[in-house]
Amino acid sequence: MEFDTTRRRLARPAAGLSVTSAYWRRAVRTFACFVLALVLAGACARGREARILDQPPDTVYETDLLLSSTAEGEDGGEIGVLEAGVHWAAVYLYTGAGNIDLSLDVRGIWFLVSDYDQFPSQAGRLVLETGWTLSFGEDFAIQARAYPGFYGEFEEWAGNSVFVPFSVSFLQTFNADFTGVAGVIVRPGFRNLIMPRIGMAWQISEHVRWVGLLPESRLTCSFSRRWDGYLGFSWENTDFKLQEPEEQMMVEDFRAYAGLARLASDQFRFAVEVGTQLRRTMAFKNAPDVEPDDTLFVNVTLAGF
Repeated sequence: MEFDTTRRRLARPAAGLSVTSAYWRRAVRTFACFVLALVLAGACARGREARILDQPPDTVYETDLLLSSTAEGEDGGEIGVLEAGVHWAAVYLYTGAGNIDLSLDVRGIWFLVSDYDQFPSQAGRLVLETGWTLSFGEDFAIQARAYPGFYGEFEEWAGNSVFVPFSVSFLQTFNADFTGVAGVIVRPGFRNLIMPRIGMAWQISEHVRWVGLLPESRLTCSFSRRWDGYLGFSWENTDFKLQEPEEQMMVEDFRAYAGLARLASDQFRFAVEVGTQLRRTMAFKNAPDVEPDDTLFVNVTLAGF
């Protein structure tokens, strides 16, 4: 099938994209120049409360725990994975030169069951996410984001595990309930250098909202002030630098899920999701790739305001 061919092609190592390469340094300089240009453009832009896609986060922190069922690889080996993460929205400011946000994102992956020698016991990321949204008039905005941080094994902190992905997006507001976005996420040093960020956000009614974006989309329905239900689909793709010299692991899958969230109090929200991980791939730079079967997962989330 054509889709399978594409996936195998993406799983091959991309030449010249190591974290110490000249390409990586050029990419960082390019992003720095872009940020400088945005600073100068701020003289003709102004901060404002956004319509849909650049609103302040509705929670201050969010922590989740995801457990997937054991899956079998093509050669019969088994894999069992546990994921956990914390996201803290630390700062959101309206300024005369645009809206600025700053957050901390920590996420770990533990391979509880693994019949493959190339797998680490764990890997994760520690990222300081920054964003800047410049609004030109009432309808158009440019959004720049950076995701610098550590992507590797937590047991082995090394300079070559530091990556600086960044994104640039254009937001067009058509009315108070409908916004479109188009942009790219650039990830120097990752196997997939470019990921798209394209789609739309639509407040269909007072109780129904659809955010149809790549890499993640979600349809949310509010049943009452305390209960929400939602359906979602996401494309997960992250690289991790491993302890082995010159080794790097890409973890990719597609997730379809359904969730139910309850506002437990004015300070906490609790949610449970069930879904499936589709077309999972663990691709390595110097070792055979592993493509386990599709598997089920349960994700429990606690968020605070």
